Amino acid sequence: LLGSSAGPRGLCAASRASCLLAGGAAAAGRPVARAMSSAPSNTKFKIGLCQTAVDYDKSRSLENVRAAFAQAVERGAELVVMGEMMSCPYATKCFREYGERLPASGPPSEAD
Repeated sequence: LLGSSAGPRGLCAASRASCLLAGGAAAAGRPVARAMSSAPSNTKFKIGLCQTAVDYDKSRSLENVRAAFAQAVERGAELVVMGEMMSCPYATKCFREYGERLPASGPPSEAD
């Protein structure tokens, strides 16, 4: 996919994003338990680790996240992990501007 290897471990590149896929039972074509709570502790599954480009335009950053997520799932990832600041420039001064309000409990009020 986009010039990457098709093996159980490969680096894939989406538009301005990259994902590292770690192989396991799914990569080898073996069935994988879907209910992790009932699965034995040694069950293997494929993980997509994605690092995406961040833009000062939050919508562009989220487009990069969506593209990386879709590509990881397309390549067989059953768990996708994104970078810790996937939608915000890596600077504490940006937190207030790029942060999102969550209601304390219940549905959001009109003031939110």
